Amino acid sequence: SDDLAALAEASPEFESLWVLSVSQEFTAGRLGPGLARAEAGRDRFPNSSRSARLLAEAYGVAERWRDALIAAEAWAALSVNSRWEADVLAARAERELGRPSAAADRLDPYADAVWAASLDRPNLTKELSLAWAATGRSAEAREVLEPLLSVDERWRWTWLDAAVLGVSSTRESGRWLERLEPVIPAEAWSERAALAKAWWAVGMRDSYAPFRAKGREIGEALTAGPGATAELWYFVGSAAEVEGDWAAAESSYRKALDRDPRLAGASNNLAMLLADHGDVQEAIQWAKRTVEVVPHEPNFHDTLAYALRRAGQLDEARDAIKRAIELDPGNPAWRTRLNEIVVAQ
Repeated sequence: SDDLAALAEASPEFESLWVLSVSQEFTAGRLGPGLARAEAGRDRFPNSSRSARLLAEAYGVAERWRDALIAAEAWAALSVNSRWEADVLAARAERELGRPSAAADRLDPYADAVWAASLDRPNLTKELSLAWAATGRSAEAREVLEPLLSVDERWRWTWLDAAVLGVSSTRESGRWLERLEPVIPAEAWSERAALAKAWWAVGMRDSYAPFRAKGREIGEALTAGPGATAELWYFVGSAAEVEGDWAAAESSYRKALDRDPRLAGASNNLAMLLADHGDVQEAIQWAKRTVEVVPHEPNFHDTLAYALRRAGQLDEARDAIKRAIELDPGNPAWRTRLNEIVVAQ
């Protein structure tokens, strides 16, 4: 990709070469350089819808949604005869920014096309359905998506997103999940794991225990099969911990870590669990392992400080929480923890 970038720089008149060089940066996982080149391409070819599109999509990949919205609107302005793809990206940016009504307003002019042929423009169908689900129009979203559930898995994932992130009523979300459950193929382990997490997430909205229990039950059943990944065991452990089932939570976290020793969320949770309900010295070891794996997460340093304080190692606890403050100086919780440690000394 370096050679291609150099060639693009040496041939400024060839937009296709420039676009290809940006695409290769993203393919190689070099998000920063790719984004910088996409921005330079916008400046180099200011009247090109192709370069405008490239930049808007690059911002979307980087999840810089405010920039993506601005860039998508610039792309739309350069695509007068066919702007629907730009509008779809802009609508997603609006939704990601917490403005689903703006997303629905932007895409409503395309509703007739979606009703007529929902599979012709799948990204449009997806974004319009998610916008409707999040703005009190779940019946319309359901009517569009339901016939697509058996087409392929992407529509089942969209249905899950609408149920969990869009539909605001807990009971209505439950009805969406009930409709989805029999459609998921028996061998689709990742989809079934996502369904378990969806039931759990919906149940957590207003502490609705039956939905939490259903999510945990599905997750635990899946651990007996070939889909028992580290992430699944981590979810099952988290669900057990919320319900106060410390033994099951500890066992599940350990199984998650057996499968992926670098799963920081599981090792962090295990450290906290052991600090409160088990061997505090082992808790310290898990907390130290977590900050070694993810050294720049202040919450993990806070966990280490907590475990050290529980063990009476106050000097080390003070050092750990100071590291959290260095990483996240604007969070008052860390300074409160530091004050508590100082007072205990």
